[in-house]
Amino acid sequence: MIKIQFYSYINFDAEFATLFFSNVAGLPTGFAEQLIPTWAKFKGKTTVLSPTKLESIMRILSVIFILTANLTFAQERQLTVDSDTSFWFNWRTELNRELGLVTIDKSIEEFELRFWDGYKVVRLWEAEDELRSEVIYFLREYKENKDSYDYEGRLYHSSQQLNEKTTQAINNLIKDFNILNLPTDNQIEGWKQGLDGVTYIIETSEPNSFSFKNYWTPTSFPELKEARFLQYFVEQINSLEQINKGFEKFMAKQPFKTYYAGIGSAVIATVIK
Repeated sequence: MIKIQFYSYINFDAEFATLFFSNVAGLPTGFAEQLIPTWAKFKGKTTVLSPTKLESIMRILSVIFILTANLTFAQERQLTVDSDTSFWFNWRTELNRELGLVTIDKSIEEFELRFWDGYKVVRLWEAEDELRSEVIYFLREYKENKDSYDYEGRLYHSSQQLNEKTTQAINNLIKDFNILNLPTDNQIEGWKQGLDGVTYIIETSEPNSFSFKNYWTPTSFPELKEARFLQYFVEQINSLEQINKGFEKFMAKQPFKTYYAGIGSAVIATVIK
């Protein structure tokens, strides 16, 4: 048995815990609710604990320390000068929430990249010196409303962890096509905007900065090296076996009679059975 004195350097009450943990993604359900009574019970008291109980409490305190460091880390990130904060920057906030993601500027990873097209987001991140990745597929239900321009219905989505082979392939493509150094399209001379076509989004976060870049229909600008590189990158990502087969399975299970997908212009499809 171990005798230990607990001290509190912050007022760790329910209100603080709610505010603190509501901004932390990925915690187990009920984490804060379990922690608060434990802290309140032992705070400021000399208590005899078993090694098992002590280990459990120290693990909780370690998590708090790590999360606090990561939150501070994210708050200090600055948007890069080659980014674009116009329309799509605000659009993706709600979609991130629906998919269970924090926005890229609040990522708790030291490095993360997200590639968005109209049907999926591919995530690559570094954790404990190891690269990991996943893909989240999504579709929006199309609900015709004669009295409104709002046709948005439910969001159907499914995530898939990617294996080591696919993860390394994604990382190689990012390097091969110099994706991290590609500025957003409105900073590339000759890359214009249009009303239809397709838009791709690439976001990254690093210890002190984050970027948000969008690209409208790169196939419309074959004379631009940057557009060709991005289009090759998109095609290679989509051709990766695990991502391609995962998308086929996702589409086979999607529940909507009519759905739409896309960034910018939308593809509306009706399932005929």
